[in-house]
Amino acid sequence: TALALGGSLIIPSKKSVVLTIASSVVIVILTGFFSQFLSSAALPILVLPFNFAVLTVIYSLKFRREQSGLVLLYFMPGTPEENYYYHHNRLSRFERFKAVIPELPFYGEWFVSQGHGGNLTHKDKWRFAWDFVVVDEKGSEFSGTGAAMKDYYCARLPAVAPLDGTVVRIVDGIPDNAIGETNLKSNWGNTVIIDHGSGIFSSISHLEPHSIKVKPNERIKKGEVIGACGNSGRSPTPHLHFQFQQTDKLGDKTLDYPFGQYLERKTDGFTLHSFDAPQQEMTIQNVGTHKLVKKAFDLKLGDTFKFTCSLGTETFEEEWEVKVDIYNTIFIESSRNATVTVAFIGKIFYLTNFTGNRRTALYHFYLTALQVPLCDEPTLRWSDTYPLSRLLKNHVRDISELFLIFKPQLQAAAEFTFNEKTNRDFIISNTITVQGSGLFGFYNRVWNGKLTIDDEGTIKNITVQTPKKIEFRATAIIPEEE
Repeated sequence: TALALGGSLIIPSKKSVVLTIASSVVIVILTGFFSQFLSSAALPILVLPFNFAVLTVIYSLKFRREQSGLVLLYFMPGTPEENYYYHHNRLSRFERFKAVIPELPFYGEWFVSQGHGGNLTHKDKWRFAWDFVVVDEKGSEFSGTGAAMKDYYCARLPAVAPLDGTVVRIVDGIPDNAIGETNLKSNWGNTVIIDHGSGIFSSISHLEPHSIKVKPNERIKKGEVIGACGNSGRSPTPHLHFQFQQTDKLGDKTLDYPFGQYLERKTDGFTLHSFDAPQQEMTIQNVGTHKLVKKAFDLKLGDTFKFTCSLGTETFEEEWEVKVDIYNTIFIESSRNATVTVAFIGKIFYLTNFTGNRRTALYHFYLTALQVPLCDEPTLRWSDTYPLSRLLKNHVRDISELFLIFKPQLQAAAEFTFNEKTNRDFIISNTITVQGSGLFGFYNRVWNGKLTIDDEGTIKNITVQTPKKIEFRATAIIPEEE
């Protein structure tokens, strides 16, 4: 009973330890009760107390998940420690993710002049909103004197739908303000509100009068132009005001909902954000797609891949096949007894779990392609985390797990970059670090990986150098055309 409730059927935690202690007491009482009850009929109790206790607890937890703070196992079980790593890695990677994936409501690169809880507006129940403008390399919103609409870089640029949906409300015909003036009577100015389903509406305001290209009750697609940036309503200078809300009411309270994926420009390149709220003074743009990078990861049922591989002094050939399970989960199966599950979320390719033989190309593919944006933006950077159980098998990990439910002593994370194209190849590089803390602060191990995509959109090479300085290399075997 302690093994079942302490980690095999419930994710280990401080509360599961308390449950284990309590259940151990209860099982003694139940054993005594059932022994006395069945002894008159000369029947053995066998595992009856175990079944009674465990099934009762699990059934009860199904109705009190949030209140109990205990998490029932929801995947194929491993050891309690592996269950812990898988669950917490899944939370760190995907907990923020939503069923629908909004994009930014514009083309190109814009600047967040006001974010959530802004300095001027976006207060109280309207705090989850953004104001977007376009700025130059000096941070200015306009050229010349800035005294006229035409001086502003964002003026008359297109505003687009962040998601598929139905237009439910349009406000139009409100004139643009002179620069520096505001129209408090028509606070939101020219506005389009779109119903995206699932209780999510988007509202785009301060549009240019008579620029709106959609009609009420019209179905529109993500990225479709709905109007142009203007200066109507409470708007002293041209900008786009954007918010999510839960109704079609003009100026309704805002909904705290993230944009799915976007790039932030920094001085040394771009950083990828997933299901996050852009912050004030960020310069951002949507994630694009590149046809060759997309082709490399566009896995279809039945696709096969072959590689010649070397790991240290060992050489071998390996074949992959793309399959799907009964839950419609895509996975890649290796001829050397390994599998990795795959997910496409928006414009990003994810590997969600690896099982099996680690002396394979598939395992090293998991190390180098854990998350890949399907674009080719040079100097793009992003990060992700690995379950520790997929990287380490040693005594340091075993000892660290004595403290696991209190605080993990080892963390596994990676930094990825898109490198400049070399000889028309696309190169994804990453550095994986397992770093200790507390008593294990001395521990540090590093893997360096590289995945190369050729100009035909094929995964060409996978190379990984392990902490022990052993190099793995896989080279694709390209079938000859008939």
